[in-house]
Amino acid sequence: MSNPWHLALDYGTITTVAAHTTGPTGAIATLLVTPSATYVSEDGTIITGDAAHTNRQNHPARFIPYPKRYIEHEFVPVAGATMPLATIIGATFRTALDAGRAQHAGHPPTTVTITHPEPWTIPEVMTLVEAASTSGINRDTIRIISEPRAAAIHSASGPQIAICDFGGGTLDITTLQAEPAGDVRVTAATGDSSLGGLTIDNLLYQWFISRLERDHPHLAAELHAAPPQIMRAVEQSIHNAKEQLSTDTETTITIAIRRHRHDIHLTRTEFEHIIASVIGRVADLARPLLNLGTPLYLTGGSALIPCLRTRLEKIASVTLVDDPSTAVAHGAIAATQLGLTTPIRDLHHRRRHSGTEAFPAVKPATPLEPAEAEAKAEVKEPAANPTATSAEPVDPPTPSEPAAPTKSKPKKRRYLLTTILALICVGVLAAAGYFILTQKKPDNTAAPAPAAATSKPAPTSTLASAGATTTQPTTSAHPTVSKVAAVNTENGDAEIPLIERYNTANQFLPEKFVNASQKCTGKADEHDKYMPVPVYKCTLAEDPDAPKLDHDVSVGNYYWVPGEHAKAARDELESGRSTLASDLNTLTRMHIQKADGAKPEIGAAFPKSDWGYIYVYYPKDNFTMYFWRNGIPTREQVDAYLKYMDITQ
Repeated sequence: MSNPWHLALDYGTITTVAAHTTGPTGAIATLLVTPSATYVSEDGTIITGDAAHTNRQNHPARFIPYPKRYIEHEFVPVAGATMPLATIIGATFRTALDAGRAQHAGHPPTTVTITHPEPWTIPEVMTLVEAASTSGINRDTIRIISEPRAAAIHSASGPQIAICDFGGGTLDITTLQAEPAGDVRVTAATGDSSLGGLTIDNLLYQWFISRLERDHPHLAAELHAAPPQIMRAVEQSIHNAKEQLSTDTETTITIAIRRHRHDIHLTRTEFEHIIASVIGRVADLARPLLNLGTPLYLTGGSALIPCLRTRLEKIASVTLVDDPSTAVAHGAIAATQLGLTTPIRDLHHRRRHSGTEAFPAVKPATPLEPAEAEAKAEVKEPAANPTATSAEPVDPPTPSEPAAPTKSKPKKRRYLLTTILALICVGVLAAAGYFILTQKKPDNTAAPAPAAATSKPAPTSTLASAGATTTQPTTSAHPTVSKVAAVNTENGDAEIPLIERYNTANQFLPEKFVNASQKCTGKADEHDKYMPVPVYKCTLAEDPDAPKLDHDVSVGNYYWVPGEHAKAARDELESGRSTLASDLNTLTRMHIQKADGAKPEIGAAFPKSDWGYIYVYYPKDNFTMYFWRNGIPTREQVDAYLKYMDITQ
């Protein structure tokens, strides 16, 4: 008979780590390390891990690189439809469960411990619980523990310690206090939900492109127009170079286009200069929580960067844990074996008696610098457990439902604020009614006209303190008027969806186009020479079905200008000045569409050689965007592309 075994799941932005117990002694070992990315096939089958990355070129709109970033939403956009986030995450959990059962004679685990970031609320944690249920895991076996507590139980010792978890997508810094029986309790927490290894990859990419444009401009031009698979190869080479510099003092980044191949040399000193702002941000967040003698343990894949340890050693006693990428998963099992994790039944009890209480399960001690407390919220019970990880994508919602990822688990403070506002409104109306009824009206005057009915404005998105966003649901494909929102410029090096950079974009841009705009950074400084106003950049999801504009090359990047500068950008683009052509009379121009109601103005300008563009201007929404192209597409190509992206009908 097989020995009982335990499973732990550490679900990260980039990578999921599973650990299990082995043999009669119950030794803890790593079971699986796999990408968290998923790919949804046309028949609804969810492909996970490396296979998802392999399939992404088949239909990029079905590829979900970072599902964890949708944790505040119930649904995820998939190729024009939506699918429950729990179902998508559950497919990755099922991959880990199957790997574990294969090593334990098909027997299910006795317990399954799921880790979560310290700041998460119960509704967010319950998404992971529901995901585990969809994967076939028995709910009664599920245990919960926060990531820093798991890491501390696995790696740390001392009366007061700190954990710096610097992963692929997020940064979390937590201080903890030792308790009896090997337990720890959180005393303070901070972090940045959009700072991680991806940020560093993007900084390296920007450095690489700048170096290429300076030293090899023709090669840079070819790269800008290269097929998506070439861009992915360059991105992978950059990622590999980052990892190599954790152990070596120099490396190369390779670019190969057609018959051209070139290596860009990069030293560790140059690398440390490039990422200095990121390392400084980590130190700035850690400093208020730490004393010089506080033991600080580094976990997460990005913790391997040497200059991170060097910088943090100025403010704490730093230890890099053994295999920092797996420490949380190993610690989760150890915590369950010690009885220090939270069973789901206790989680339900806490919800019934105290609303949505913040984690961890052990009551925190008096904090050094408390993380922001959450207010109470109502929480829906999770849906019944599906048993399969293959599911058809949900049909697109009706106009009354959100078409973009919807916020299904609002923060508790929003309920509190809504309640307060409602009470104020009731009080004002009551006072006004009392005043009207008690006033003596002159005999020769009519009764006061009733107050005009007012409609509650649609809520706009707000930025959380750690850089996360909440998304404004789409209520109409093309509303008559949309509010102008500020651009989220926090962590401009991070690639996040357009809706998180500019939270009213889905009020006027086509849904298909918004869903394809999943990788948007901050200000595009490289376009300062073309435009007199600030410009922002997005990279469209790869789509092999999209019509080509020129040289049989798909559209990759586009640039956008919102708010007060949108009209000035439109004027520059319409005039052709942004092409930097010496003679504007030589430009090939296209006047494609005039603005009319919800329809945007569309035009194009292309020089005989060098870069031109197609621009789209929404005057009512104060928004201009343009597609930068090297070559002159035909009018038929332009029309086909705009129609495919639903920009024109």
